[in-house]
Amino acid sequence: QTDALVAGFQSVLPLELMEPFDAAELELLLCGSDEVDLEDWKVNTLYKSGYTAESEVIKWFWSLAEKMSNEERLKLLQFATGTASIPSRGFANLQGSDGDRRFSIMRVVDTSRLPQAHTCFNELVLPEYPTQEELETKLTQALSHLGDGILLR
Repeated sequence: QTDALVAGFQSVLPLELMEPFDAAELELLLCGSDEVDLEDWKVNTLYKSGYTAESEVIKWFWSLAEKMSNEERLKLLQFATGTASIPSRGFANLQGSDGDRRFSIMRVVDTSRLPQAHTCFNELVLPEYPTQEELETKLTQALSHLGDGILLR
């Protein structure tokens, strides 16, 4: 069975092309990174429906992300994108269901809602909460339901 696996793999990518890489480098190329570079994430984020990098809620969001551990940031990434790994070449190379798709944060005005995500499009739907405390409470609550499956309203 191993011979069949190697033959199949080699039909896609010849083994001699992988010789320059060690195991850690191959893992990074194939699986991505699990270290969140917050500055790279910020630089490669699009803002929609009235949000900008200077919007108060966006500043609160990034402030909260800065306080998070790497594990919590990966959970946030998984909530918003459906994956807990970053492409080896960074957030600029994030993939959506239709190819390259940068992370985005979309504004909604209904602050009674929890944050939501359109994972196929790497999009976080973030209500324009009136306080930083409410943003933190509701985002934390939304993240606590990460493993619950698909929720439809």
